[in-house]
Amino acid sequence: MWFLSLLLACATQAASSPAPGDWFYADRGDAIDWSSIRFDGADVVFRTIGEGLESGPVQGAALLACGTATRATLAFAEGVLVDVVTVPALPCVEAAAQAIDWAELQLDGEPLGERVHALVVYDVPAEASCSSCS
Repeated sequence: MWFLSLLLACATQAASSPAPGDWFYADRGDAIDWSSIRFDGADVVFRTIGEGLESGPVQGAALLACGTATRATLAFAEGVLVDVVTVPALPCVEAAAQAIDWAELQLDGEPLGERVHALVVYDVPAEASCSSCS
């Protein structure tokens, strides 16, 4: 299961900070211990085990808007969405995330489909007039 509070702990040192919204974390298969990911409220916690962690701002939070603001963390493997967690829980945001083809989402100028693993943390805005609200 994937988890939410950002703890980046390099093999020899640990640091802690809140995960920013509309931000991604990705690797090419060797930077993040993906089995260490867990949720802690609205933050994502994971451990780094090697070089090559990439992160930066990402667009797309508005694509998930459906009535109530939420923090959504999306986990991808080989460009495929494998998990969605929302805090507070919003099934309509989770369903919207599952319905989108994310392969072309740009992560620092490169399509998400080119990454081995990626976490995308969105602060999804409230949307009063959305068609997918339930």
